[in-house]
Amino acid sequence: MQSQPDNELISGIYATAGSQAAWLPVLDRIRASLDVESAVVQRLGQQGARLKELWTARDAWSRHHAAAHDQWVNNADNPRFRLRPAMEPAPIGSDQRFFAGEPRLLGQLNEGLSRIGLGHAIWAGFPLPDRQHFSLIIHRKAGDFRDLSAHEEAFLQTLLPHFKQAASLADRIDRTTARTRQLQSAIDGVGAAVLVCDVDQQVEWANPRASEIVDRSPHLSLRDGQLRCRNAGDKSRLRAAFEAIAQSGQPSAVVALGGVGDRPLHLRVTPIVSANDPRSCADGFAVSLTEPEQAGVLDAGELAALFGLTAAESRLAAAIAAGLSLAEFAEGRGIALGTARFQLRQVLAKTGARRQAELVQQLWASSARIGRGDG
Repeated sequence: MQSQPDNELISGIYATAGSQAAWLPVLDRIRASLDVESAVVQRLGQQGARLKELWTARDAWSRHHAAAHDQWVNNADNPRFRLRPAMEPAPIGSDQRFFAGEPRLLGQLNEGLSRIGLGHAIWAGFPLPDRQHFSLIIHRKAGDFRDLSAHEEAFLQTLLPHFKQAASLADRIDRTTARTRQLQSAIDGVGAAVLVCDVDQQVEWANPRASEIVDRSPHLSLRDGQLRCRNAGDKSRLRAAFEAIAQSGQPSAVVALGGVGDRPLHLRVTPIVSANDPRSCADGFAVSLTEPEQAGVLDAGELAALFGLTAAESRLAAAIAAGLSLAEFAEGRGIALGTARFQLRQVLAKTGARRQAELVQQLWASSARIGRGDG
């Protein structure tokens, strides 16, 4: 039996913060160190007067016997999952201590454990946010119903702060991952095409809209995870934009790839400022992509909400912004030209624009603009 946890075990515990799969070698090592039958970690949630399993990671032996164990120790019938209102569970404990004064329950537990080849359990645990609980459950070998030894208690006391720190790191990673997904969803929702890359244009993330544009662009491609320009001049201009930001600290740079009539692609490169050093671009660059020939459309319903237009007025405003003349709009809608002129006067009045050119500029500057690029 190992006297104290070694560095490999402790470093393994921290690896679990990023991957639940890392628990397997950690638990196998704990099992071997204490010469016990099984070692399992669980995250438990409170449900009424009982604890409920939220997730479980097992050592290799427990994985092989998981079905049998779940019939007895990993379900609502397990008396260890019963909450005791007047009793705060100890950070380190055992079946002998937990069921002290309850010989009937302890006897039932012993009988069930014997059926599945396990002895008494010892454990280390602590509360988590949101009324959850972390628990390392270690079962002795069949027929071994000894209480927690001083050596085992010292071993678990050494591990406990590392378990707490790893659990805290895992929660932070989970929250950051969830927040990242929310931001990605928000970016997709506004129709923006955005990717994130480093100064060498190695792409770390791209939303579906940006991937679609790169896939069909005659000027830009993604090869081996890196943005590549097909034209030497475009490549030089794009490289200069990244270097200008990285070296001079300018807030952003724009680059046009291709030319008029050649399906041009416009890029805006913006630094992702490092939290540790606001002057550094160590956290990479956000690149937004726009195809001017497929610049988008204006959502008539959103124009109505933004400027207080009627449905008819908002349809007219969207059509004019898209380049239609009043006559073309009137013919397409089957209305008199005079009606279209009246609707335009109403739109100008409600938006505060003095002339049609000013109206178009104002409409395209609004948040009703939706990037399409489907053609």
